[in-house]
Amino acid sequence: MLHKALAAHNSYMKHAKAAKGVDRHLFGLRMLASENGLPKPELFQDVAYNRSSHWKLSTSNCGSPYLRLFSFGPVVDDGYGLGYMIHDDGISVNVTAKTDCKETSARQFANSLEFAFLEIHTLASGILSKL
Repeated sequence: MLHKALAAHNSYMKHAKAAKGVDRHLFGLRMLASENGLPKPELFQDVAYNRSSHWKLSTSNCGSPYLRLFSFGPVVDDGYGLGYMIHDDGISVNVTAKTDCKETSARQFANSLEFAFLEIHTLASGILSKL
């Protein structure tokens, strides 16, 4: 199941990097309508669209070999930003949240993320030891 999840994620990531995702295109259309004083298209008034575009978790990867740390801020008031860098010897992660939002805690999220990483490491180590 882990291999299938990784394959699906890699496929989605490759599509997004090749500009074959839809979120940036829809965002661009929404901004064009707004900037040109056009009425908001019906799609952008849809409840499902608004829920799916309220990104409580927004992530960004920095692949520069010249940096050791990278940060990324939340894109909604009640969300988290997660900036990460994958290095040869590990992953550095920076979690951010707005301090005036009572629903979020960057510290609690970072602690939960660390726990999840350790669980995945344990799982992956067990799988590799059986190969």
